[in-house]
Amino acid sequence: MPLSTHVRLLDASEAGSDSPIDKLAFEIVLRSRLKAGDLVLCTAGDCIPADGVVVEGVASIAEGDGKAGEPVQSLTGPRLRVQRGRQLVSGYLVVQVAA
Repeated sequence: MPLSTHVRLLDASEAGSDSPIDKLAFEIVLRSRLKAGDLVLCTAGDCIPADGVVVEGVASIAEGDGKAGEPVQSLTGPRLRVQRGRQLVSGYLVVQVAA
């Protein structure tokens, strides 16, 4: 599945240790605008737009390029590394874009 040209960029300026992710605002921006440290919200059906680290979320991602019948890997817990282009089959992830 090709990467989308747009992503959901979270506004982390209001984030606190007790702020649930569903309370944060996001804006739709061009994927080319992403820079290291940005937080991106990925939901089922999305492809991860950049290499990064999971900050929050639980998801299943396709092992390959998202074609039907491919093995699925479950991700849970923060600080896991994820690769650009992997498709979320279910769930959501907040990914911090790597340098």
